[in-house]
Amino acid sequence: MLVVDVNASTPRAKCEVADAVAANGGAFVDANLMGAVSIYGAAVPLYCSGDGAARFAELFAPLGFTIELAGPQAGAAAAVKMLRSVVTKGMEALIVEALTAASLAGVRSEALRGICEPMDATRYSKFVDMCVRTDVLHAERRAVEMDGVAEGLREIGLQPIMTEATAARLRTSAGLGLRDDFAARQAYSADDVLDAYAARMAELPRP
Repeated sequence: MLVVDVNASTPRAKCEVADAVAANGGAFVDANLMGAVSIYGAAVPLYCSGDGAARFAELFAPLGFTIELAGPQAGAAAAVKMLRSVVTKGMEALIVEALTAASLAGVRSEALRGICEPMDATRYSKFVDMCVRTDVLHAERRAVEMDGVAEGLREIGLQPIMTEATAARLRTSAGLGLRDDFAARQAYSADDVLDAYAARMAELPRP
């Protein structure tokens, strides 16, 4: 028995299902759609893990399925999908908030150009790297800036939901107290920042 779970579940939920399948003699596939079926059809990318993932790829890849394996651990692929959604859905919410505000202010086309042109000029991977490396140095200043942006959005009649969340996220980074350490370094990578963030957060009480 091969059970393929394509639900958008948490990693823990996927592991619980995998345990239930194993208890009944089956193999489990934690499968996650990484694109829109309306665009890709049957070739929509599937990111898969679990003890049945390799078998699933062997059976279905010849039928035109696009399958990428993330190892034998159930929940690993779901974790990647979940974190990808943080970015993709978060970007959607930020873009809609910004462009709705731009529409209220009568500067939609100008704002769209200002948002898109810098992004079109670089690779997204470089942008991500820059965001992480500079967050550790400038999060506190940027949080104050976003407080002002939130006030500006209220002035034009828009509730700044994502803007306020951005300020809160920046203050969380600043609150880790790592700025002076990284400011004193000759060089560091985005991985160095993320490792330091993870280590500091591991010391904090879980929410």
